[in-house]
Amino acid sequence: MVLKRATLHHAANKGKSMAVQALLKHHANIHARGNGSWTALHQQLLLEHRADADAQDDERATPLNLAVANGKTEAARLLLERGASIHARNKDRQAPFQKGSETGSQEIMELLRDHMLRQ
Repeated sequence: MVLKRATLHHAANKGKSMAVQALLKHHANIHARGNGSWTALHQQLLLEHRADADAQDDERATPLNLAVANGKTEAARLLLERGASIHARNKDRQAPFQKGSETGSQEIMELLRDHMLRQ
């Protein structure tokens, strides 16, 4: 359903958690792709609704790849806690650790390093 997909993505993008919850109760597709081919997970981390933590967009980027590339430490931490693969590579064959080194975020690099050491 196009309407449910567009509505879910709009609600997730705007941080409207009550609307997202209502749409999910009415079976909105959490794996549907929105603008830019992102899934709702890429936009709002719908992990509590069992969305795929390693869903890939058209560039084969996962939510963890995107969180790291955009300096979103808390999002990256949540994704790692929920089992996102630290080894997932985008279309350029870059894993999150490689993307993190490009961004220069010490905090993200420490998070990724610590997670890799615990594995």
